[in-house]
Amino acid sequence: MILASKNKRLAYLLGALTLMLTASAVWAQILDVTGSPNQLGIAAVYLTAPGNSLGTPVPCFKDDSSPSRYLNFVGKNFNTGNSPKLLIDLGVVGPYTNWSNLTPVDTNAATLAGGPYYVQIDCSQFSILSIHRLVVSTGNGPVYNDAVSFDFSVVGPRGLVGAAGAVGATGGTGPTGANGNAGAKGDTGPKGETGPQGNTGSQGNGGAKGDTGPQGNGGPKGETGSQGNNGARGPQGPPGNAFGYHRKFGTADITGTSTTVLSQVVTGSNSYIVDAKLNAPFANGQKQVSCTLVAAEDGVSTELDRLDTLLLGNQQNTARGSFSLNGVFTAAGPLSSVTITVNCATGGDNRTLSNGRMSIIGVNVLVP
Repeated sequence: MILASKNKRLAYLLGALTLMLTASAVWAQILDVTGSPNQLGIAAVYLTAPGNSLGTPVPCFKDDSSPSRYLNFVGKNFNTGNSPKLLIDLGVVGPYTNWSNLTPVDTNAATLAGGPYYVQIDCSQFSILSIHRLVVSTGNGPVYNDAVSFDFSVVGPRGLVGAAGAVGATGGTGPTGANGNAGAKGDTGPKGETGPQGNTGSQGNGGAKGDTGPQGNGGPKGETGSQGNNGARGPQGPPGNAFGYHRKFGTADITGTSTTVLSQVVTGSNSYIVDAKLNAPFANGQKQVSCTLVAAEDGVSTELDRLDTLLLGNQQNTARGSFSLNGVFTAAGPLSSVTITVNCATGGDNRTLSNGRMSIIGVNVLVP
């Protein structure tokens, strides 16, 4: 594993390669790692708090109240020419229009050769929705120059769900129910005694009031009240992490036996998104080329993608085919070490592949 280093300094430099925050990195030139031993090469770029190039990476984010950062570089051959200097966005975008000197974190020989080197920048001067080009130079000519594309920020996970809205107001009172049925007629009063014949008596009293009739039926249900207002928006979630990796080659020879042409060990994420590309020539009579994208974890290999290509060339023209492989792989956990490779073979002849590259992004959550 990357962290199994023999000393603390080497462990940090390898760790920075794993924790680099760039969403994508592309070389501005074809970096021939088998060419000049003095070739300047950028391995990783990352952001930290000012004054601590060996601290935890801290990306830029919107509305940052403390936007100052160290922009750090590690790689090789930073000391084979002049003192290294940096040009941001080719000096045509934003306030960084001139070359900036890169400063080593100390004067040890290993640091002067491979970094970390740093320069202080202000996150508020950059668009966090853009990819920025970084050029490092120690002199004139391709051997003394290298460049990458860098994303100064990453997007955090979705915020928490807001609280439920308040209960809506009570609906209005329903209309009054219909009148109840009339009460039953009262009993007839007792017959009076026969009086002596006399003057005609006054009219008798009225009968007692009848019993109250039964309660009328209930009125219809009132209308439903209007829906309450939506709850307030939940707070912003913390910044997330995304790990990026990049491998490439200028040329690679293959035969009828499967050969690994690109390989990268990754760790620290739950899932990985992989994209690979390479070119193959097909001269007159040359046979099929087959390439596979494979992820290996704990001795178990999983084929993520496969492409078989045969183009017909002739004696005058050589056909040129392009292979594009991609896929996703979910590891057992973020502590697992996964080896991702591109393997190619011909149908039985010899071939030289060219301009191959493989980009890998590690994410915590892979949304289906």
